[in-house]
Amino acid sequence: MNIEKLLNVKATILVTGESGSGKSHWSFSLAQRREKSLNSIMTVDLAALSDNLVESELFGHERGAFTGAFSRRIGLCEQVGSGTLILDEIGELSLESQKKLLTLLERRVFRPVGSNREIRFRGRVIAATNRDLLSMVKKGEFREDLYYRLRVFHNHVPPFRCRTELEKRDIIRLLIIEIMENYKLGDKPIFSLDAKSYLLNYRWSGNIRQLRHTLEFLMVMYPAEKITVDMVKSCEQGDDLEKEVGDLGFNIGKIPYAQVKASFEKSYLIESLRYTGGIINQTAILIGMNKSTLISKIRQYKINVLEFKNIPKMERVAS
Repeated sequence: MNIEKLLNVKATILVTGESGSGKSHWSFSLAQRREKSLNSIMTVDLAALSDNLVESELFGHERGAFTGAFSRRIGLCEQVGSGTLILDEIGELSLESQKKLLTLLERRVFRPVGSNREIRFRGRVIAATNRDLLSMVKKGEFREDLYYRLRVFHNHVPPFRCRTELEKRDIIRLLIIEIMENYKLGDKPIFSLDAKSYLLNYRWSGNIRQLRHTLEFLMVMYPAEKITVDMVKSCEQGDDLEKEVGDLGFNIGKIPYAQVKASFEKSYLIESLRYTGGIINQTAILIGMNKSTLISKIRQYKINVLEFKNIPKMERVAS
């Protein structure tokens, strides 16, 4: 469905599609187009919240409402004001939480945990999921009344493989622009013709998310080089090797020693980089390896050091 047609819609919008197909990006794009400020957009990943935290996250809580509630907390429904609240992974809600969400959408009010006062909800809701909600309704796993309340307007985001070539080219172009801005890359990457063809025709099992990570890796690791089809393909080979070695118990004698050794080395480097937060110099000193050799091996094993940059130190050490 065209975003333009939904800009002035106040009713709830349900966004569906496979994992990684771009549901979150589509939802945020719509919200960004119709809100004056990013402060008017709130996003919550419901799959990341335990059932007892959903209500507090959405509706807030009063001081002393439960153990650990040392102060009053304003929930997202209140913070968003008249803006847009994006509920990602709506299909992961428990039946009890679904009932409370239905009350919010039907009566347009909510009550913070531990409070007797009702607060009017003025925002608009976009809900996204990769699950078949109608099938869940038939199994009793999702409330039918909530399903139809969510599905006032529905947009299904098709997977990358089902897009037209023009749409695929546009998606790749927008992803490149986004990555350039995020990593302050000065020069636009140059892809060979066969590399472009590969990107367009490869069956990305992880959808747009996998495509984005691949482009991100290529652009950061080869900033001043022409990106060839071999460079693109190499990003996929590491996964196949890990699957083979992961099943080693059933493949003794079938996997060459050199391949097993390479898998161990890759895992060792990944854990070392995780520990240092992806800092090349510190990692090289830590493991006693020449910096140039380390960089070479990072490229050889297609390790994306960027994914370790924002991991808190305590989590790095614990892992």
